[in-house]
Amino acid sequence: MNARRKIKRLSLICAVPFECDEIVHKIKPLKRDIKGHITIFRGKYADRLFTLLISGPGKANAASATTLAAILYRPELIINFGIAGAFPGTGISVGDVVLCTDDIYLEEGVQTKRGFSSLKSISLELLPGQKVYNQIPFDQKLTEKAESILAKKGFKPKKGSFITVSTITGTSDRAERLRRKYRCLCETMEGASVGHIALGFGISAIQIRGVSNLVEDRDRRRWKTAEASRVCQDALLELIRQL
Repeated sequence: MNARRKIKRLSLICAVPFECDEIVHKIKPLKRDIKGHITIFRGKYADRLFTLLISGPGKANAASATTLAAILYRPELIINFGIAGAFPGTGISVGDVVLCTDDIYLEEGVQTKRGFSSLKSISLELLPGQKVYNQIPFDQKLTEKAESILAKKGFKPKKGSFITVSTITGTSDRAERLRRKYRCLCETMEGASVGHIALGFGISAIQIRGVSNLVEDRDRRRWKTAEASRVCQDALLELIRQL
């Protein structure tokens, strides 16, 4: 996609309602629909028409919502957003905004006596003929444009690789192993699925997250979910205005 051209059709996807409450309140006029388990809002913000889908948590839900958006609304761009955990040692702090360059399916592959191997090791393509395995790329030009837009507005976004998991990391030892192996900034439960399905439909996608916690020994008392959700939505609203 030409990153300089104004995007006309936009779909947003998050996992749970609190990740989008601020955006929902700003949509005018607001239309609400239910498709299966997925809640869909349609409306306008800053003269931009868009759809917002609340998928539910996890890879399967995210893939379902992305497929639904692709078929029903044919967006030019899909944005996955919400909160995420950041890995210690990456220079990222709670409350930061982070953009995803590529998202890695952590568990898809094969476990042997020698350890875990990725889908590529067994020649199992996620998108036949496209050489796509565990690593899902997001739109490079639009991600860079989003980074520039947000930097000018004072968000100081970070950019890099994420991993998508089915089992949330809740120990510092595991977090350090993952950070070293994958050189990843953040961990989510949905991102790779959204990018995967968007890529399959030939739709550009970016991913933006607000950091609610560090990936370490799990202690939810230290998490800042409301603050992370708010900063992510504030940044996303800026992107809706300018992308």
